[in-house]
Order: sequence, then structure tokens, then C-alpha cells
Amino acid sequence: MAVFKKLKLLLWKNFILKKQRILMTVLEILMPLLFSAVVLYLRFNSVPRKRAATNYSAIDVSSLPDFFHQFPVKNKFQLVYIPSKSETLKALTEMVEDTFDVEFEVLGFSSVPVFESYIINDPKAFYILVGIVFDHNFNDSRGKNATWGKKIFSMVIQNYIQEELSHIPSPIFLNFLCLISHFLVGYYKEGFLGIQHAVDKAIMHHHARNASADMFERLNVLLQRFPHGPHIQDGFFLVLQNEFPLFLMLSFICIELIIINTVLLEKERKLKVTSSASDGWLHWVVWFITFFISVFIAVSIMTILFCTKVENMAVFKNSDPSLIFVFLMCFAVATIFFAFMISTFFQRAHVGTASGGIIFFFTYLPYLYLTFSYHQRSYFEKITFCLFSNVAMAMGVHFMSMFEAKGTGIQWKNMGSIHGEFSFIQVMLMLLLDSLLYCVITWYVESVFPGKFGIPKPWYFFAMPSYWHGKPIPVTHALLDMGDPSETPKKEFMQEEPTDLIRGIEIQHLCKVFYRRGNAHIAVKDLSMNLYRGQITVLLGHNGAGKTTTCSMLTGLISPSSGQAYINGYEISKDMVQIRKSIGWCPQHDILFDNFTVAEHLFFYAQLKGLSQQRCPEEVKQMLHILNLEDKRNSRSKFLSGGMNRKLSIGITLIVGSKVLMLDEPTSGMDAISRRAIWDLLQQQKSDRTILLTTHFMDQLQCCGSSLFLKQKYGAGYYMTLLRNPYCDTEKLSLLIYHHIPNAVLESSIGEELIFILPKESIHRFESLFTDLEMKQTELGITSFGASVTTMEEVFIRGPKGHYLVINLLFGMAFLSSSFSMLTVRERCIKAKHIQFISGVYMAAFWFSAMLWDLLSFLVCTLLLIVVFLYYKEEAFTHHENVLAMILMLMLYSWAIIPFIYVISFSFDSAGNACVKLVIMLTFLISVFILFTELGYTEISESLDHTFLILPGHCLGMAFSNLYYNFELQKFCNSKNLSQIECKENIYAWESLGIGKYLAALAISGPLYIILLFLVKTKVFRRLKARISNFFLKQKLVSWTLNPPRTASVPEDQDIEEEAKTVRTYLETFRKTNPLIVKEVSKVYIKKVPLLAVNKVSFTVQAKECFGLLGINGAGKTSIFKMLTGQKPITCGDAFIRGLSISSDLGKVRQWIGYCPQFDALLSFMTGRETLVMYAWIRGIPEHHISSCVDQILEDLVMFVYADKLVKTYSGGNKRKLSTAIALIGDPAVIFLDEPSTGMDPVARRLLWGIVGKARESGKAIVITSHSMEECEALCTRLAIMVQGQFKCLGSPQHLKSKFGSGYSLRAKVRREGQQEALEEFKAFVDLTFPGLGEPVHSGCLPLPQVFGILEQAKKKYLLEDYSVNQISLEDIFLNFASPVPPTQGTIQQEQHGRAGPKLAGSYLLFLSLGQEIVPSLITSPPPFFSTRD
Repeated sequence: MAVFKKLKLLLWKNFILKKQRILMTVLEILMPLLFSAVVLYLRFNSVPRKRAATNYSAIDVSSLPDFFHQFPVKNKFQLVYIPSKSETLKALTEMVEDTFDVEFEVLGFSSVPVFESYIINDPKAFYILVGIVFDHNFNDSRGKNATWGKKIFSMVIQNYIQEELSHIPSPIFLNFLCLISHFLVGYYKEGFLGIQHAVDKAIMHHHARNASADMFERLNVLLQRFPHGPHIQDGFFLVLQNEFPLFLMLSFICIELIIINTVLLEKERKLKVTSSASDGWLHWVVWFITFFISVFIAVSIMTILFCTKVENMAVFKNSDPSLIFVFLMCFAVATIFFAFMISTFFQRAHVGTASGGIIFFFTYLPYLYLTFSYHQRSYFEKITFCLFSNVAMAMGVHFMSMFEAKGTGIQWKNMGSIHGEFSFIQVMLMLLLDSLLYCVITWYVESVFPGKFGIPKPWYFFAMPSYWHGKPIPVTHALLDMGDPSETPKKEFMQEEPTDLIRGIEIQHLCKVFYRRGNAHIAVKDLSMNLYRGQITVLLGHNGAGKTTTCSMLTGLISPSSGQAYINGYEISKDMVQIRKSIGWCPQHDILFDNFTVAEHLFFYAQLKGLSQQRCPEEVKQMLHILNLEDKRNSRSKFLSGGMNRKLSIGITLIVGSKVLMLDEPTSGMDAISRRAIWDLLQQQKSDRTILLTTHFMDQLQCCGSSLFLKQKYGAGYYMTLLRNPYCDTEKLSLLIYHHIPNAVLESSIGEELIFILPKESIHRFESLFTDLEMKQTELGITSFGASVTTMEEVFIRGPKGHYLVINLLFGMAFLSSSFSMLTVRERCIKAKHIQFISGVYMAAFWFSAMLWDLLSFLVCTLLLIVVFLYYKEEAFTHHENVLAMILMLMLYSWAIIPFIYVISFSFDSAGNACVKLVIMLTFLISVFILFTELGYTEISESLDHTFLILPGHCLGMAFSNLYYNFELQKFCNSKNLSQIECKENIYAWESLGIGKYLAALAISGPLYIILLFLVKTKVFRRLKARISNFFLKQKLVSWTLNPPRTASVPEDQDIEEEAKTVRTYLETFRKTNPLIVKEVSKVYIKKVPLLAVNKVSFTVQAKECFGLLGINGAGKTSIFKMLTGQKPITCGDAFIRGLSISSDLGKVRQWIGYCPQFDALLSFMTGRETLVMYAWIRGIPEHHISSCVDQILEDLVMFVYADKLVKTYSGGNKRKLSTAIALIGDPAVIFLDEPSTGMDPVARRLLWGIVGKARESGKAIVITSHSMEECEALCTRLAIMVQGQFKCLGSPQHLKSKFGSGYSLRAKVRREGQQEALEEFKAFVDLTFPGLGEPVHSGCLPLPQVFGILEQAKKKYLLEDYSVNQISLEDIFLNFASPVPPTQGTIQQEQHGRAGPKLAGSYLLFLSLGQEIVPSLITSPPPFFSTRD
């Protein structure tokens, strides 16, 4: 098949899966748009404002501002001079001190580095007002001839702001200054100009004392700020600069997580191997195209949203939309390749998805470091940081916002050049380089470390010419000394191989060694054998013997350690691409796409194997007919039964005539009818194929796998803001205010806004002031006024460090919290939780123990977080008063978030999806609130604050934020000794910067979520809904259940009627004596068309009795088990265990139940011994007996060798043993075994039968389902055959044989070379000798001895090779009842074996009725057969 056709086919496969998973597909597109909608909201709610020209009043700089008089401090402000060795400089500095009526402390330092060290390390440096550095030659000790120069270090807050925000583009900085200019006039208000003027006066006074004194007596020095011209103020530029990169990263984290999860799920389920019967690179190309289309749609819509002008406003109003689109696509492509790269380092989807989200977020954090030190970083450092695609994206947004603020926008012509300074085009090139780098890493890691299922290449493979020239790369080499391969194996137990058949598979000294914890485990040792075309070769062996490992090596899933194998002439380590073109592989466990229909599976694999699209429909139709799956053509595989999925897997193997078939336990989990059909199918399909299968059925041998504004507001009391019109008389207005409040302070007068500080001690005068202002509002020229109390937040500086610290902390908590869902979801999905409940665990004990463990885990994380804060000296969180508050916050958060996660986890069906979606949900909610809060959307943020109190993540984030800001406030207040205002803020306060409200919300929400959890698990809501909304429907269902519609009146078997009558009559007696009674139990599944799964079934099981439930898949057996174990409620009827009703006393009933489910409900990361010890504890076995009890059951099941190994390393058979052991442990009264021996080898199966037999003899009542008739005959004292939810027969195995199978089957094999006539002669002989063939036979038919006599004579005359006469089997009776369409009675089957040629082999099978009574349809479905050559 051409590469283009493969590409088209794989794309079709991906898009079908995308269509079927429409929710995830829509989520890929909507998540970026959701964050985009938030940005748009901020854009259109931050309207640009036109500001008029602003003029400022002149300022007298000969004195310090009033601030230095109004706010006394604990210590004196410090004046520092450098260098300290000059007495002249000391004198000058003291003159500066004497200039003002404020006391200062004069300090000298020898050099600038010493001064800087003092600033950094000494807490007293907080009181430094200025540091003055003099350049002085000291030629004159008095300094008369000195050359002077001075540099003043201002330690005031404004300079800190300018330093920290120096990287912000000047247009954005201008807007920022305009927004906060009412408190950033620091040169005067912070004393800088006064100190500078005093230093100049001191120097002049030092040189010319009298002249300078005379001059300053006649001179006043005034300064006036340069006026602002008219301009547009737009606060949204701060959003672009600081928040937009974070939102853009979060927009794509959802896509990144979905990509990782999707790719790893294919790898984990081996779908990648089975669907990539092609070069591995094609797999990645297809996934890239698939996700590229998704991001292309998302980015296109984002570009339209960002660049479309509405009322002359847009996110990127001035930029070129095409350039915005290209930039976003570059980032999207880099994100896709980043996800591909991450996926190659993991094997499990849920682990890779969770880790990938954390890694993706952490790659954004270097940008935060870069943005705070942008001008200090070299060109090389900026380029290096951009190797993280998130950093490159953020830097690109940095340039876009800078050009947008300038008014030009980013354009193709101003994006910079490849050479020269760091520019926008270099950022885009780095994004493309990132994509290439991630792609190369993906290619290399995938090649060298393909994981559990794949053949690794040597680490230097890229340097080998054979790799690039398309020649195979041999990778096999001996890992252990496996012995001399040249030795001829013993042939004592080897059949001589045929010489006239073609070899399909040749295996020569094949070996496989696994290394676990440094120990070598030989799985396959020196295997040599040949498999021939036209034959079915079966590999038998106990669990762990190496059967699956051999098949995995032959199909290229794993590489051999040594030896060779050839398939149709191609060597498996070199030519696997060629081999896969002609191979059909059915693994032990179904490898199917959950959302593919049956027809889509067959269509996909048919084309993958090279069949043209035109011929596919006919091939698919034929295969559906062969598999008897026509009615399931459009059903998704996840809705099929286990047996039907096995059929589909075999159909995939057979389609398009694959020449080599490998089937690993192909009929595992099938009922007898389906199993028989598959055997016949393989027999029919073997003629020109080489077939290798593994099996545990002996009878199968007969036929044949997710910077803030910095604010400083000094003051106390209230802020009064007045808006004035152009005719306002500011002087008159001020006089009125001072008349009422003499000590009021004019804080700012900018444009149309006046702000006065009204001291709190004058609060009794506020009423008269506000009344006067209202009455004279028009006269004074003010349009409105308002007052607000000075909060602690306004005094405190909200620094960017605290902002980003809290954000990063919250995102980390989101990932940590989401991880708590993984175990609970996994336990629920694999039914491990249900088994624990059945074993006696109370619901409260289960959830509180899980919560206790998660709380302890969270405590460890809390302690580690404190260690990190201590290491990085984060005083806000390590201060002695705050440590306890932080621990309390985190523990209350864990108390609330863990049950919250438990409740939400019920919405998910896989651990990986749960983690991914929870991370996305938590991060989105956190991001939205923080953005609205920090950008000043007060009403929205307050509303969200109250709403989000139910979210533990929000409460933690606000508590952390307030704790940080509260500490910085206290630090500031203590340094300034602000005793005249209410500066002391209790960290546990309810409002302002307190954390009390959030701690209370966390403390309350914890119990509420726990209550909600128990309400959900006790199905209170479901029952309430059923009673309210389905009242009439339920009545109808009950009526329908009691009187189900019947198409024809079918008489009930007498044994079944008697059993039901006995149960009704002696119910109370049986409740005292019999361990299990089932009384007229029915189950209806409520769907659009109600499904009656179980219809009025009654039976009882006594002690020392094993009751078998037989039936095809879908007959109702598992539904009965689910009702009897409490997994599903009983619709009608009731059942009793040890006299207790399952409907009303389920909690007590479960203490007496042992249950082995159909699919193993085992925890992978526990050992077998640990699992049994856990269930022994649950069962209540005394602790001093647990060890001996566990050892005994391990010994009985021959599992000592595996007892201390992790369950995930067990073979399928050993897992079934362990599941059965769980059911048997703890002396339960009733044991339910649902197909317990599935996947076991014959030896293990008989061993299990012995254990179950002992349990039965010890007084246990056992109920078992099985597809093995042999197992039922070996274990069951009574059994029932179910068809469509009803019992059809009931009794002991022999009773059923006697009643329904009083006949015998004759199997004869005739072989004559070259003469077809001999076959016809024997056929005529049979018709003549057994004339009743095909009709009911009564007494008087040939007795059994005479039959043997006749056949002995016929054996000589017609050269019969062999014959056998057997009683009708239990399987034949089962087939009679379960077969939907009875075939023709008493038939003779003949099949030609081998290829056309001189030799002809024929086999005959006929059923003869030799007894007095027989059901005619019983002798109509003969078992398959095989010739001696098979």
C-alpha cells in the first residue's frame, strides 16, 4: 500500500475516534476560546479614557513634606554619607540634618559596596532615608580646593517601583504612571528634593558661608512638575503585558494534556502497535495532522476574536492579524510537539498525563524570572530561555504588547531582524526551533526506548548507514549463556516433521530474558520449532510458561534476547515491517478501539492490510457473516460482551487472508456456542495459512492480546474623593473642607479629581462637612464626592513577588489535589472497591481510611513546602506567628479538597481523564478570580469571592495571598511605628487582610462534602429522583416485569416449577437452614426500551452444595451475581443469605459473602501476600491467625513463588487464582465464583477445582458460572441453564444427562488414499446399519454392545482409522437449550483436509440415538474434529 493510502486510512481512523469522542474534541477547541472570552471581557470593560492636559502647582523644596511630622517612627531616619574617612563630609551631612526640624541619625560608610551590604543584610537599613556619595579628592583637609560631585541613593518606595518595573515598555509604563500618579509624586512627598536642596546649600555654605547665607535670605527655591499633555489612558496594556501570557499558556494546556493522554492510551492498550502496520513515523504524522486541525480551528477563532474591532476596540487593535495568527500557530505547533515528546517518556496514560501537565506549567516559570530581570539578562540567556516554548510565547506577547502600546502594533515590517538585538522575529524562529527540537527528541526516545511493547534500536542508530538506507538493523544479542545452540534437542517427545509442507514460521534457539530488580528471569529458553502452512499449531503450558512471550516476540511487540525467527522468510528482528503486512495477530486481551463500531474495525484493518477501498464493503460483509455479528455491525466495541469482542479480534486477524495467524487464547471468555463456532471457523480458514494459537481448553485441541499594580497609600482615616467640573474653585472648596476638618490633607489634585485625607479623630465633624458639600455642590463646582476608609490593603504594597508566588503555589496545589482522584477512580472502575465492600468493609471505614491516608500524604507535602520556604527565606510564611497559620490553612484545605475530589471523581471513568479534567477545572477557576481581583474589577471579584467560597482552592489562594500581604503590612507598620492608625491587623480577622473567612469556609466545606459523598454513595439522590420523576414509569415497569409479554406460550420445566414452589412454601424454614435462597428475583434495566435481564428466578443452595449457572453471554448470569452481591438493586423479588434479606440488610449480608468477579479486581501495586493479608483483616480474622491463614491458601493454590511479587507482574491465570483466594478467605458462608478459571492452564484449573471442592465439603454454599462444561461437571452438585433471563432446566449434571441426553455419539475417522468410492461405501453402510439416524429413537434400537461389534467389523472392512462411542455430554445438552436456531438432526459431517493432491483424508462424525428417549435437536450440533496430521 502506498504511503499516501496509509496516511489517509490512519487519518480516517483518528477522525472517527474524534467524532465518537465529541466531548473531548469540543473541549480541545473550547478551552482556548474560554480563556479568550475572559480576555475579551477584560478588554471591553477596560475602556480607554481621554485625559486632558494636567498642570501642577509649584512646590517649596526648602522643607520636608508633612509626612515626616505626621508619622513618627520607632527609630530615627538615617542619613548616610560615603566615604566615611572624611570629616568634611561628616560635617556637610550634619549640616543637612540641622536644616530640618526632624531628627536624623548620621552614619558613614567607607565605600559603596560596604553600604550596599548594610542595606541587604542589616534590618536597621529599613530606616535609611538617603545615602549620599561624594566624589572628593581631599587635597585640602577642609576641602577648599576640592572637586565635588554627589550621588544620592534614595531608599524610597517609588525608586523601588521604577527599578522593579524598568523592563516594562515605556508606553505601558506611562499608562501605569498615569494610573497611579496621585501617589507616585515621590521626589517631593518622600523628601528627595528637600534633601537634595539641603545638600546643595551645605556645600555652598561650606565654601562661602556668608555669601550663601545672604543669597538664601533673598531667595526661595520652587519646583514645578512638568505638565502632562492630553493623552489616552488604557489599563488593558497591563493585562497584555502581565496576564495574557499566563492565560495563553493555560489555553493550550488542555490540548497538551489531551494529546498526551490520547497517544499514551494507544501505547498502553497496544493499539499503536496493532494499528501501525507501517513505519513508526507515519503514526506521528497522522496524530500531528489530527491535532493540527484542532488547533488551527481554535487559533483561527482566537485570532478573529482578538483582532476584530468592536466600537474601535480590540485586544490587538493595531497589529496585523495575519502575524498574530502565525505567531499563535507557531506556539500551537510547538505545544503539539512538546506533548509528543513528553509522551515518549511514559508508559501509562494517567501517569504521563498528570506529569506532562505539571512539566508544561513549570516550563512557563522561567519567564517570571526573566521578566523581573529582563535588562540584566544577556542576549544568549534570552535565547536559551526561549528553548522552552512557553517562555518563547510569553516573550512574543511581550513584544506584541509593547508595539500595541506604542500605537503601531506588531507588523511584518517592524518585527525586527534575524541578526542584532532580541526581537519578535527571533522569538518566532525560536518557536519553530523548539518544535524541531521536540520532534527530534521524540524520534530518538521513541527509537531507543520504545517501551514494553517494541523493539529498541541501539543508542547510536542514527550514525548507522543501514538506518538511513532502509536496511534492517540487527538488534538481537545474547544476554545470558543459554547453552550450546548447536546441540540437537532431544527428539524423544518430538513428532517427526512433515517433509511435503511449506514452513510458515521457523524458530531457531529463541530466547527471552527479563530483568527485574537486577535479577534475570528467563521467560523463553532455547526454543526451536517449525510451523507449517495448512496446519494449526497449539502452544500449551502453564501460566507463565512463556506462551504469550513467544507470540509477542514473533509479532514484534518485544525483542528477543537471542536467537532468530523467520516468518515467511523474513527475520523478526530485521524485517518486521514486511512481516506485519501478512500477519494477523489476536492478543490475549482484546486490543480494540472503544469508540469504533464492529464494521469500522474490520474496514480499518482490511485497508491497513492492503485491500482496496472498493473491495472492503464486500470483505467486511463476508467477515461479519462468518463471525455471526451482522446484527452488531454498527455497535461500538465498548458496548459488546467479552465473547463478542473476542470474535471481533479474531475477525481482525482473519480478514484479507493474512497468511500467518497468531492467536493468544482466542476463545477466552466465550460461551460454549461461540467457542464452538470459532473452532469451526479456524478449521475452515486453515488451508493456506500458518496458524499458531495458545489455549487452556483441552477440547480445543480437537480442532486445532493540564506585574500587579504596586500600590502605596500612606494615610489614616478616610479618603474623600471629589470630582470637579471646569468651573470649580479649588481654593474655595479647600477652605470649606479645612473649616470643618482643620487637619485634613490634600492628597492629590489631578485633572478633574481631588483627594483629601480626613483623619479618623475628626470623624465627629464628617456630618457637617458632608451636609455643607451637598448643599453647596453646584456653587462649589463639584459633580460628585465620596468617602472610603483607608484599608490596610491600601497602605500595603502589593508586590509582584507575592502575586506570582501565590499563583504558582495554587497551580501546584491544583495538580497535587487532582492526583487524589486517580486511586479512587481506578478502584471504582476495576471493581476493587466493590470487592472490599462485599468482603465486609463499611462504607464509612473505606472513605475515612482513604481520606486519612490522603491527609497524611498531604501533611508530608505541607512539611516539604515549609522546608522550601525556609530554604528560600520566605519570611511571610516562615515567621513564627505565620507558620502555624500556614499549616492550619493547608491542613484545612486538605480536609476540604480531598472529599471534594472524591465527590467530583464519580463523574469520570478513567484515572487519567479524571486527573486531566480536574487540573483544567481547578486552574481555570483560580486564574479567572485572580485576574479579576488584581485588575481591580471590584464588584465582579467580590461576587466571585462569595461564590467561590465553596471551592477549597479559592479559599486557599485567598488565605495565602492575605497572609503574605498581612505580613508585609505588619513589617511596614512596625518599621514606621504607625501607632496613630489602626495598623495592627489580626491575621485571623474576618475581613480585609484576614484569613478567618476562608479558614471557616474550609472547615465547614469539609464536612459538607463528606456528607455529600455519603449521600451519593448511598444512592439517596438516585432514589429521590426515581420516586419523583419516574413514579409512573416504575409502576409500569413493575407491572411489565410481573407480566412480561410472551411471543409464544413456553411450558416451564417441571424441575424449575417444583424448585420455585418449594422456595415459596418453605421460605421461612430455608432462611434458618439454607445459606442462600433466591425467591422470584427479576432485574429490569431502565432504558428507552426496558430490558428484562432476569425473569422471576427462584432457587436455593444448601450447605456443601455447588450450584452452577450456565448460559451464553447475555443470558443473565452476571446480572444475578450483581444483584446477589449488592452491586445492582433487585427490581422484584428478594434473596436471602443466612436468613438476611439482600434488599434490606445488605450491610450485614456482605459479611457472609465471598466473591470472585468475572474480571480481576486487583490493585496492581500490591503483592499477592499483601492483598490476602488486607482481605484477611477486612474479614475479621484474628491478627495472630492471619499469617498462617494466608500461607495456607498460598500453599493450596501453589502461589508461594509469586506471593511477594507485585500483582501487575502476574499472568492472567495467577491473577484468577488470587481473585479466587480473596473469595475463599475468611470463612464466608456463600461464595460466588464468576468464571473463576478463565485464563488458567489445565493444571492450575484442576488445582483450583480441588480448592473449591474442599471449600464445598467444609460446608460452604458455592454459586459458580463457567463456560467450561468440564468444570461444571467436576464441581457442581446442581446446575441450571439460563436462556434470556429464565431457567430452562435445573438439576444435577447426571440428572440432566439422563433426562435430556439418553443417547450416544459415534465419532469415526476413515482414511483411504486415492479412492473416493471408499468414502461413499462407508456412508452407505452407516445409512443401512443405523436406519433411525436423524429420527427419534425408541426402545428396541441397537444395544450398545452390538454397536461396538458392528463397528469393529466395519473397522476392518472399511479401513476405519479410529472410532469412538460416547454418552451425550453436558455440553451437548447446553447447546440444545442455548442454541438459538437448531440445525438439522442426525447429520454426518465431512471435511476435506489438506491441499488438492494424490492424498485425500476424510473424517466423519455422526450422532446416533441408542437409548430409549432423546430430544431430537440434541443430536444435531456435533463437536469439531481433526485429522491425525493436525
